Amino acid sequence: MSYHKVLIAVALIALVVIAAAPKSSDANGLKKFSSIEELTSFLEERGTDSTMLYDRAAAESIAPASQDAKTSAADYSSTNVQVQDVDEADIVKNDGKYIYSVSGTRLFITEAYPPEDMKLVSTIEFANASAQEIYVIGDRLVVFGNSYEPHPFPAMDIDTKIGIIAPLYQKSFINVYDISDRANPVLKRNHVLDGYYAKSRMTDGYVYAIINVPANGKEVPVFSPQQEAFPEIYYFDVPDYSYTYTNIISFDPQADEGMDNQVYLTGYSTALYVSQDNIYIGYQKQLESNYVLKRTVNEIIIPSVDSETGTKVRQIMDSDMPDYEKEYTVQNAIENWTNSLTQEEQKNLAEKAMAIYRDAFMESQKTVIHRISIDNGNIQYAANGEVPGMPLNQFSMDEHDGYFRIATTTNNFWGGWGFGGIAVRSTEVVSSTGGSSGIASTETASSPVMKTTEDTIESGVEEPVQELLPDRLPRDSSKNNVYVLDMGMNVVGKIEGLAEGETIHSARFMGDRAYLVTFRQTDPLFAIDLSEPANPKVLGELKVPGVSQYLHPYGENYLIGIGHDATDEGRLMGLKLSLFDISDMSNPKEVSTQILGDKGSFSYATYDHKAFLFSAGKGLLVIPVYLTESDYKYVWQGAYVFAVSEAGFELKGKIAHQYNGTEYDYYQSEDSVNRALYMDNALYTLSQSEIKATDLTTMEEINSLKLPVDRPVYYIM
Repeated sequence: MSYHKVLIAVALIALVVIAAAPKSSDANGLKKFSSIEELTSFLEERGTDSTMLYDRAAAESIAPASQDAKTSAADYSSTNVQVQDVDEADIVKNDGKYIYSVSGTRLFITEAYPPEDMKLVSTIEFANASAQEIYVIGDRLVVFGNSYEPHPFPAMDIDTKIGIIAPLYQKSFINVYDISDRANPVLKRNHVLDGYYAKSRMTDGYVYAIINVPANGKEVPVFSPQQEAFPEIYYFDVPDYSYTYTNIISFDPQADEGMDNQVYLTGYSTALYVSQDNIYIGYQKQLESNYVLKRTVNEIIIPSVDSETGTKVRQIMDSDMPDYEKEYTVQNAIENWTNSLTQEEQKNLAEKAMAIYRDAFMESQKTVIHRISIDNGNIQYAANGEVPGMPLNQFSMDEHDGYFRIATTTNNFWGGWGFGGIAVRSTEVVSSTGGSSGIASTETASSPVMKTTEDTIESGVEEPVQELLPDRLPRDSSKNNVYVLDMGMNVVGKIEGLAEGETIHSARFMGDRAYLVTFRQTDPLFAIDLSEPANPKVLGELKVPGVSQYLHPYGENYLIGIGHDATDEGRLMGLKLSLFDISDMSNPKEVSTQILGDKGSFSYATYDHKAFLFSAGKGLLVIPVYLTESDYKYVWQGAYVFAVSEAGFELKGKIAHQYNGTEYDYYQSEDSVNRALYMDNALYTLSQSEIKATDLTTMEEINSLKLPVDRPVYYIM
């Protein structure tokens, strides 16, 4: 006869950073802080308490130069953007005559057309700062950048300061220049704000930018140039472990003053999509640190224990003790009750506890989405919602005909003993042959997880085993989903569970259609019909080797994919270009491929769509590449130029910048080609240190221009 000892313990919860989202009384849950005291109290209650200071940087001056007037190109490329009529800032812009390029602390204005006369006409220097991205709007140049400034030392004696390095604090700047004379840019605006520049868009003549400021201080950051008193800061009364002030600003770049902004205290945003009418911001949902403990107590313990024990547990939960101490104290309070349970009751409770943990895990996998309306520079909060899973990037989101669509991946779930709020232990008798006389066999989900020697060994039994039930839940595979939301951010249609065990590697929405590429070993391309928002459906699927990491429309009936080839086991190999025929959504086809290099080969265009130059009219595709052979041996870097037609790809030529064929084999250097553009029949390839012009007909070099950049120093150790 076996001896059974039962202990149900409230375990430590691993999901410390997860947060519940209690509903507010108003429609969208949007609130506004009334004072700095209320803001400080809100942050301190959630463990945020450090100092934030602000110092305004001085504007830089630009040295005058001269300019010669020449004609512009009739046909020239623009930045590859996601949404028509919504421009995106980039490190390179052109207007058919001049190229504007960012390189660290400098911005170069190059007269590039005609290419034979290419020359640098002016340089803008940013002292102690770096330009991030730019716009060019007629005769206005907008520059976004970041800088680090030292924190002033707090009051202390000189001896205390010895050996202490003053911390740096990040600022962002927005400069607007009048470039009617390209050789002599004139600074018209210089705004220095707290935080760091994240992303921006421009539509209907207004620039909208997001400046993120970590909410880690008692002093209110500077959010706008006109800020004087305590600013309007909106928030949602939900917990988070990474509070961020999301400062959305708008301004007319043609005006010399005036700026609108709204500030929201949110989680750290990881996704941004902007249409002509709305900004969508997404971030991962968080749960309260004691979410699982609370649910375990309220849903399992209180309804089951006697009134005296229940009162004791409520008092513990209402106390000011830390969560970990509450868990341990609750465990002790319910020990007598747990000792009285049968094995069947143990098992049922453990399953309930693990179900709570699974629910918490799935809640923490959700993405919170905020819709903010924009109209002629006006910013207005509109709605919020949430969907399971996380989007990959901006191309996982889209707005069309009054609906917002988003593709997400829900990650793997590993159940684990000790994470359900209740862990069930029992002692089981195991024979020398491995057979079990207890409540679970070693082949089940409640298999033994630890063995201990008991003082008493029953007759005929060689080794007793202490067993924790359940030991762990089975692993859930990752799943992929598409959700359709109305403008109130309510889910009205969905597809869930696509490509189990794989994750989304690229997505593209095209009107009433969507295309997803998932990957683990092969590259399934899913063709999805979204013409009925309440009833989206998969119409077709194509499986091919490798994976496309960026998808680009080619007319209505073709998609170009760039990514990597892969082995049958899913190991990534060389760069891969694919042309997909999507004219029949029920039967997508891969009609052409190009494999470049071997494993280790790389292209900026696989993760940065602005490095992808495509013109359907010219039948032109240009991508930057870094090529390797077997064993990751570097062989070449530069740009590949392809002619593209419905029949496929044809290599027209390769354009190399400095250091090819030498011992310099590092990638992402100042010599790596990261952008390409065209003006009429001249193709311009750009690295941080060089602009090269090439004839698109002959692929012969026309001209090149070295840019005055400071080369990094590399040390051989």
